[in-house]
Amino acid sequence: MPKILIIDDEIEIRSILSSLLSKKGYSCIEAHSAEEAKDVLGRDDVALALVDVDLPGESGITFLEYARSTSPDTILMMVTGMEEDDTISAAINAGIYAYVLKPFNKNQLLLLVKNALRQREIEIENRHYREGLEEMLASRIESLKQSEAKLEAITASAYDPIILADDEGKIQFWNQAAQKVFGYSKEEATAMRLQNLIVDSQELEACKKDLMGCYGEVRPLSGKTLELRAIRKGGQEFPLELSLSLLELEGEPHTLVISRDISERKTAQIQKELEHRRFVCIFDSITDPIYVSDPVTYKILYVNKALEKALGRNPVGSLCYKEFQGLDHPCEFCTNDQILSNNGRPYYWTYYNPKMDKHFKIVDRIIPWPDGRDVRFEFAVDVSDLKKAEEDLKKAHQKATLLLKGISSILIAMDEEDKIIEWNEYAERMLSIPAQQAIGNRLDELDIPWEADKILEGIRECKSNNHDVRIDNVVLRSPGTKDRILGMTIDAIVDEEGGFRGTMIRAADITEKILLERQLAQAQKLEAIGQLAAGIAHEINTPIQYIGDNLNFLSEAFQDLTALINEYGNMLNQLPKDSPYSALIERLTSLRDEIELPYLEQEIPKALDQSLDGVARITKIVRAMKEFSHPGSSEKTPMDINHAIKSTVTITKNEWKYVADVETDLDPDLPMVPCLAGDINQVFLNLLVNSAHAIEAAMGGKNNGKGKIRVATRKRNGWAEITITDTGTGIPESIRDRIFDPFFTTKEVGKGTGQGLSIAYNIVVEKHGGIIDFETTEGEGTTFIVRLPLKGKG
Repeated sequence: MPKILIIDDEIEIRSILSSLLSKKGYSCIEAHSAEEAKDVLGRDDVALALVDVDLPGESGITFLEYARSTSPDTILMMVTGMEEDDTISAAINAGIYAYVLKPFNKNQLLLLVKNALRQREIEIENRHYREGLEEMLASRIESLKQSEAKLEAITASAYDPIILADDEGKIQFWNQAAQKVFGYSKEEATAMRLQNLIVDSQELEACKKDLMGCYGEVRPLSGKTLELRAIRKGGQEFPLELSLSLLELEGEPHTLVISRDISERKTAQIQKELEHRRFVCIFDSITDPIYVSDPVTYKILYVNKALEKALGRNPVGSLCYKEFQGLDHPCEFCTNDQILSNNGRPYYWTYYNPKMDKHFKIVDRIIPWPDGRDVRFEFAVDVSDLKKAEEDLKKAHQKATLLLKGISSILIAMDEEDKIIEWNEYAERMLSIPAQQAIGNRLDELDIPWEADKILEGIRECKSNNHDVRIDNVVLRSPGTKDRILGMTIDAIVDEEGGFRGTMIRAADITEKILLERQLAQAQKLEAIGQLAAGIAHEINTPIQYIGDNLNFLSEAFQDLTALINEYGNMLNQLPKDSPYSALIERLTSLRDEIELPYLEQEIPKALDQSLDGVARITKIVRAMKEFSHPGSSEKTPMDINHAIKSTVTITKNEWKYVADVETDLDPDLPMVPCLAGDINQVFLNLLVNSAHAIEAAMGGKNNGKGKIRVATRKRNGWAEITITDTGTGIPESIRDRIFDPFFTTKEVGKGTGQGLSIAYNIVVEKHGGIIDFETTEGEGTTFIVRLPLKGKG
């Protein structure tokens, strides 16, 4: 593993660098000064030296010059916090590979170290090859210069052409490989000059002059490599690589040339360049930006036409953060660290470029560049239109969501397979199932307490006939609360071509609507009854009036007649039996006995009193009917609750008179209560009729004995409390939470509609702000408790 020398006067920096590089498998040696570092160079083969500028004693720049002269195979990198131009220039002149500023990016430093060591290996291998070959040839030429046959035997085995020329360029030696490459025989070649083999010999001459300028060195001078155009004997030009060395033979300078025909390599390079151009053409034809940059220096190495057009210029050679972001420092969101540590895998991210006012979806990765560097390749797809479309779609979705939330109806959408794809917020509340639980399932897979068979049949009909289906009065059970009534429409979802794509259920809670309709019908019925009752009262009251008056007259007249008859009787009793009127007296006495006058005197007053009582009762019933059925005001008015109860008891007598006795315990101090009179009368009527029916059920029918209904009123803490107690069947525990639900009834068909208690609840709670509750014992009876606020709505 290559050794790396870390030279820095700060032990913390040396420790950080040593730890970072050791983790990558490098062997690290630390030195705190230039003197200590020189000792290390003298005893160790150092591959790479990381040098600080500011050192105790000699500076880092001085050490660079020393290291370059004494250890040319050591790659030198400056790692310092100094940014002065003079220092940077001096370091570059000293032959550094890179100048790294503190604080440094660890990934970038590792990449520089990796690339530097890779370049060192290549240079050493090339130099060793050349030096080995040149030294071998020079050594053999020196030892065998007197024996041309031996020299030819050595060089004949060489694959590359070997040429020796004197200081004037005249060819002195020409091996078989040279003859094969150039086409000249040895005799032809030795009559030529080296310059005759080169198309443009000026560069060759310049190289020889450089070597001659160093003439006088102890060892042969080598290391000058050129690529030139050469000429074969037939005039054909071809690319040639030359390695020139200067050596001394018989006291005279000679040029040793080792050459190689690089036609195949050039052809491969041309092919590679063609492929490169092909890829460039491909990249340039892409309308999205593509660029390549150095992740260490941030320099742009390539941009395609799309990015060049977007920028308005070709930024190759500039710094990426300056060109793309208008910054004077690397971007805070730069992804170089991520892609350098991503082991060649692509890194995906999105970004909005404010300078270009565009959104991009970006793919970054590290790729090898032709010069051996690892570089950043970035492909940015302009998704601005897509982003705008997504934002528009998001806004539309938000509007649709708000619209769905604002709709007070159940909305459920299903696909062709009846799987739920939409479940709005109102459906969540009404059905107590969250959307995330519902979506993806079928309706029959969810535990919804409604009339599922009716709904599933509607869905099948909708799918079969591809038209809308209406389902009225779907009952939705709500444990713990009142049942609800839904009005439901099942719509077919079709595409533009009329093809079936699913179904949509729209369901609205119509419980209150039905109640209002029922109450309106009841009110209209009561209003009609009231109008009829008023007419009947008018028609009945007139004859009742004169019947009553005549009965009173007859009663008084009978009293007078009775007095007269009694006087006549007394007179008859005083007449003597032998009176001339004895026959008349006997006839009168016989008639009195025949008509049973004493009986008539006793019973006729009773009959008149009973008739007068009947007329009074008729008057009371007519008045109660008229008061109960009167529609009243639409606004609350003070109401005598006790009087209303008495009237209701009167008109419901036909319901209870055969099954119960009614007792009233009415608080005489109960104040007037603000009420809707007609509605409150309806509540009392419903509760009294329910009590009568409950007692009838408990007794097993009419004429089987009587139960008891007790009605009481009290004033309690700002409330008027009305209790109606019966000795009926009581309410079973299983249905106690449902008795106020619309249309719920336990009565036989024709005797109950299930609306009485629901209407009573709505009137008391919703319209009057009151309370309606009950206490019950199964088998013993029930007490309904109604509380109405004495000062308006509670």
